[in-house]
Amino acid sequence: RRRDEFFLKLMLSLNVAEGNPRKLIYIQRAGLYRELHNLTAQRSQVNPKTELAYLLLLDQAVMHLEADLRWLEMIEARLDEICQQPMPRPVERPRGRPPKNEET
Repeated sequence: RRRDEFFLKLMLSLNVAEGNPRKLIYIQRAGLYRELHNLTAQRSQVNPKTELAYLLLLDQAVMHLEADLRWLEMIEARLDEICQQPMPRPVERPRGRPPKNEET
């Protein structure tokens, strides 16, 4: 299971009085666009005839950033709906050792 720091920050911002999820989304988006700009600049310097493997790696990174940007757009479009829902409760798991079997 993948842990996403931004997602955790966003969920926390929804539940604290001084939290500002829209600002958090704005900051995240700006960072992603900076990364995308840098990768695009790197990509334009690559020779596809001699560095195809590196070009494919950059393409993968660009596509991941584009997917993250689309995900942010989706969150922003549904933010009011998210804010109206109660936070999910964590599943409580029993702690400690299970009881010993008395039949032995």
